[in-house]
Formats: sequence, C-alpha cells, structure tokens
Amino acid sequence: MLAGSETLSENPSVVDGTGAGAQFAFPRSLALDQSGNIYVADGPITGSNNTEVPIMRKVTPAGVVTTLTGFTYAYSFAIDGNNNFFGVSQSTAGFFSATIGGPQLVSGVFVEANTAGQQQGLDADVTPGYLNGLLVNAQFDQPTKMVIDANGNLYVVDFGNCLIRKITPDGTVSTMAGTPQVHGHTDGLGSQATFDYIVGLAVDRAGNVYVSDASYFIAGVGAEEAATPTYAVIRKITPAGVVITYAGSNNAVGNADGVGPAATFDGIGALTVDDAGNLYVTDSSANAALVRMVTPAGVVSTVASVTPYANTPDYSVAPPIMTFTWAFSDIVWAGNGVLYSTIGNGVAKIQLPQ
Repeated sequence: MLAGSETLSENPSVVDGTGAGAQFAFPRSLALDQSGNIYVADGPITGSNNTEVPIMRKVTPAGVVTTLTGFTYAYSFAIDGNNNFFGVSQSTAGFFSATIGGPQLVSGVFVEANTAGQQQGLDADVTPGYLNGLLVNAQFDQPTKMVIDANGNLYVVDFGNCLIRKITPDGTVSTMAGTPQVHGHTDGLGSQATFDYIVGLAVDRAGNVYVSDASYFIAGVGAEEAATPTYAVIRKITPAGVVITYAGSNNAVGNADGVGPAATFDGIGALTVDDAGNLYVTDSSANAALVRMVTPAGVVSTVASVTPYANTPDYSVAPPIMTFTWAFSDIVWAGNGVLYSTIGNGVAKIQLPQ
C-alpha cells in the first residue's frame, strides 16, 4: 500500500500522515497532476450537526497524505495538462472545475479557473434531463464518471441517460454514443448503439473512448440488496462514434483470461489506459479483487490480485467494528509500469513487471 490500509473499517477516520500512518474514510475517485501527485475524493464523513462533509486528499509519490480544504466533493474528476481540475458533482447534475491550489470549487457548476484563481465561465443547467448545446443550457442525468483527453475534451458517463457525452474546451456538449434512456448492449454508430450499466471510462491518445458496461440483476430488498451481473464487457468508441464490443462476453460472467469474447469479467469497474494503449480494468469475484489488462489486440490477462477476507466483529465497542478487504475501486496509470488504485481504506501502488 502506498498510503492507508487495504482493509475497510466500518468506523473509518481521517488522519494525515505517511504510508500506513495515514487513514482514509471512503476513498473513491482519483486522478494525477503533472507532478505525479494523487488526488483522492474521500468521504463523505459525518461533521457537526450530523452533516456529511466531503473531503479531498492529496497523496505524494512518497505516500505523504494531506487533507485539502474547501473542495466540493467530486464523484469523479479529471486533471488537465495545466493542472486545471474538472469534476462531476455528487449531488447535482452539473460539473465544477478549479485550478489546484487556487480558490476552491463551486458545487454543481462547470467553472474555468485560471492560474490566479479567478473563477470565470458559465453556470450549467443542473436540472436533470437530456439536452446538448452550450454547457450553460445543456442537461445531464446523473453524470458519474469523467475523463479528459490530451486536447482538453472531457468525456462524461451520463448514467441516467445511458450515454457517453463529450464537452469540448469551448463548452459545447454533444452525445458521442448511445440512445437516450434506452438500456442494452447493441454495437453500432452513434445513437444506434446502446449501453446498459456504464461503470468505467477511459480515453487513449488517439481519442478512442473505452467503457466498462454490464447488465445487473438486483436480488433482495432493502439493506440486503446485491447486484449480480449477467454479462460484463468493455466497449470501444472510436472518435467517429462507432461502438464495438472490445473484450468480454455478452452471455457470461467470470474471471477467465482470453482473447475478445473468450475472456470474461465479473465485478467489472474502473478503467485506465497506458501510453501503449493497454487498458487496465478493476474486476472482482467472490474470491479476489483483481486488475485485468486488455491489450490493443483484445488479449485479456490478470495482472494483480488481492484475496478478500473478513474478520469477526469486535463487539467490545459500539458499534461493533469489522474490517475486510474491499475490491479495487478507481484506478489510474502513472507511467513506468505503475498503477494507483483505491482499495479498502487506502491507495495501493501496483508495480507491473517491466
């Protein structure tokens, strides 16, 4: 572990420090700045008057963790080449952005911030819906994941609308692929394609966008609800909007390595891509938390694995504490064979063979 612990505690706390001396609450999304520092959306935690307080953590490559103040919680975020920060707000249908180190974020809006910290730009329409055009008028429904390409284009999972949306640097919103509010797993061009339960998102240097897509059957009720995928695949969207199924089976789930549809995924999740175009996807099963690699030829292999475990609850405290290993959550490529991933109550560093 680079920082924190791979075990997830039911009573987490927030402690700055180095390596195992740091503690996280609920680390989720992460992104890298141009110096290799890792930013982690952590929490929310319970503050005064039982309010939920979102926090942003910074982790250096040496594992030194600090808590940044003033950040509005980002369900997902991206950092461009100028260290501008773009994020999806958790509680609204809009976006926000800010320059790291400058005055902080505005919830639910997309704001350009220059290096002097002067916020400028347009408020987005945060009413849930579906509308393309200038960002000031555009509408989204539950945007959940965001990535940015080398040209400053943002790509967004519009979860509620079952779409992949694109935002150009001038603030123009368009639909890259998908049929609004239609679930499915049909390949095709643009609106001819359908998506089901989009989890992960990544973009390569050529502008190809990749999504992890699955179909889930919900079993049980209330707190006992569990989602079981009936299929799990990786889809590829070319810059022209052509959608193909890149790896995984439309008819089965599992953890089998293989080529294209011969490979299977189970708890498919976050995606990232390296400089050579290899994809890395978080996956999980009843027996392990996994990181799978998919080459440009569609060859799937398993490159990292952590065996989950649970301990007996400690009933000497109230409420009882139980710790267990959780699945890899978000994941990011850092170069030189290094991946960072959130897992449990910490951030893991995964060194791939060179």
